[in-house]
Amino acid sequence: MQDLQVIFLIFGIAFLFLLLYLLRKYTDHPFTMFAIIPFLGLCMFSYVMFSEYQLTQYYKKAFAAPEQIRYCGTFHQWVEIRQQNRHNVSIEKAFYFQNDRQGFIFTNSLQARQRFPELNTLKVNDPICFQFSPQYKDEMDRYILTGFKKQMN
Repeated sequence: MQDLQVIFLIFGIAFLFLLLYLLRKYTDHPFTMFAIIPFLGLCMFSYVMFSEYQLTQYYKKAFAAPEQIRYCGTFHQWVEIRQQNRHNVSIEKAFYFQNDRQGFIFTNSLQARQRFPELNTLKVNDPICFQFSPQYKDEMDRYILTGFKKQMN
């Protein structure tokens, strides 16, 4: 996941330099500038869509990975994780699953909520089974939840 972020960062910086170069070159010709603006908007839209596509493909690879680790345990609690950025603090709710030996934190990602809708109905100490692939992690270096089943009491 880190390699993908580096590629997107490099592409974004190159795009920014291209934009600045074009703005400097064509400011003398206003009509040409108005013709370039839709093209730049299309490039930006393509970049965002490609980023979303790559992220979706990454999660699909995690779900289809042959090596999966499966544990059964309980849903211990909701955990609030604070992430400090340069400009603000974001708070994320995460799942904390506990088996008999250790605890695991999984993000409350859109992909997990779509794939496992029963995650929304979890209560503290509900018995569950969950799985993840050790090869795939999210942007916060946590394993991606690839399997989930709520057990009967």
